[in-house]
Amino acid sequence: MLTPITPLIPEEIRPDVEDEEDKLFDLQQKVSQAKYEFIKGQAKKNISEATAFVEASDDYKAMKKQGARIGRIIEFIRLAKIQSRVRIEEMKGY
Repeated sequence: MLTPITPLIPEEIRPDVEDEEDKLFDLQQKVSQAKYEFIKGQAKKNISEATAFVEASDDYKAMKKQGARIGRIIEFIRLAKIQSRVRIEEMKGY
């Protein structure tokens, strides 16, 4: 008798995504605070200059990398789900 195949998504990955998202939110807040401080310190409020200043920072770079890391994890989970469904369908065919 065949036993059903469980999805191939390890439970360990889910907390990783949450941790990575928390890191991303912290970085986003840090970048936003830097932008606010830059704008607050100027007599003439220039948003595009503040944006350029913040985007040139290491925190902004880390934030973008963190977002990409989360995207890769989510894509891995999506592909694992698809692979699991395909394997279940293969087993049904035998």
